[in-house]
Parts: sequence; C-alpha cells; structure tokens
Amino acid sequence: MCLCQHKFVSSAIIILGDNMETYEILRNLREDRDLTQQNIADLLKIGRTMYRRYETGETEIPIRHLKVLCTYYGVTSDHVLGLSGKAKK
Repeated sequence: MCLCQHKFVSSAIIILGDNMETYEILRNLREDRDLTQQNIADLLKIGRTMYRRYETGETEIPIRHLKVLCTYYGVTSDHVLGLSGKAKK
C-alpha cells in the first residue's frame, strides 16, 4: 500500500515518497489523464485484461510497451520504473 501524497501544480504531479512500484506509477499516469484501461490497451494493441495485469503487478511490462507509454505520457523510463532521483551506490 502506498502512503504517498500527491500535489498538483499547474497540470504536473509531484509525487512525495519514492517507494512507488511500476504498476502504481502506470495506474497514476493513466488516471491523472482520465483514461481507461481500455484506452491504453488499445494504444498498446493488447487486450484490457493484459493491461490490467501490468497495473496490478501480476505481469511485468515488456520493454516495447514501456517505450510506447513513455513516449505517450512524455516521461522517462526511469520515472515509470520508479528510479527517478535514486542515487547510485
């Protein structure tokens, strides 16, 4: 369960707390744009059930779909993968 807080700033989202999982980020990106799972499944040319599995963490998202979504949402793969702002060890 994510206890993150969201702040909306001029149509951009700042996510506080950096322990979000990829599936949570995918869901937030979609919901913030008032899109349905079917809308995104159509974009990816897959069934809604398969896309739902990405958003629930049941199935990992393939790189080819990650690339499409990053371009569509205008975000980096690091952001979607929850790696933004994490220092290398």
